[in-house]
Amino acid sequence: HVCDWRSLSVIFVYVVKVVRRCTIQGGILVRAERALTSTELPERLSTGSFVKQLALEDGRMRYELLSGSGPGSGWVSISLGRKPLLAKEDAADQVGAGVVETTNTQVFPSADCDEITDVMVPVGKSLRLFCISDVHVDHKRNKEWLLGCVQNLRQQDSRYFNCLVLPGDVCHVETVFEEVMGALAAAFNVVCFCFGNHDVWIRGEKKGSPPSVSSLAKLEWVHNTCQ
Repeated sequence: HVCDWRSLSVIFVYVVKVVRRCTIQGGILVRAERALTSTELPERLSTGSFVKQLALEDGRMRYELLSGSGPGSGWVSISLGRKPLLAKEDAADQVGAGVVETTNTQVFPSADCDEITDVMVPVGKSLRLFCISDVHVDHKRNKEWLLGCVQNLRQQDSRYFNCLVLPGDVCHVETVFEEVMGALAAAFNVVCFCFGNHDVWIRGEKKGSPPSVSSLAKLEWVHNTCQ
């Protein structure tokens, strides 16, 4: 899926949210800091509670309580030996438990998204974030290099959830823009794209492919192509 924004003033941020559920009977001991010697909080995180992972260091997790009972935040251990204490939850379980609303949270953004949202990494996948800009694939060597990178990515294993941040200046030639964006959308799970000035140029199109009448019209074409 490719998401784009039509306003030059938009700044977009994607936040990957990991939600976990307390699975141990009797709840989990919560401390004020990461260290096991730090202050123990009087209340335990109850069984079945959903929490948002804020930080994870050496098996210790700082969380924010989403539902259930226990301290609103603190540090807990995610496992005891090989026994998990906090299990990762997928998006469907979170919706079913009322932790998230389907109206404002998606497993990953669809092509018609127009607002900041969460990217939830599917259970069993590890996030990989790629960022590149100014690829200018109207130049043949740049296009060959980028498509070669995409081909290598497709050949890698499927353990990863691959997100690409692409902040503009892909290409001013409409046919090439469409080809390359299609290849990127097929290779990555999520492409976060924000157009650059070169993407809305209206000069230099190939003969037989007339340019848009204005940059605003070209921007509308870019938006529709991304969708």
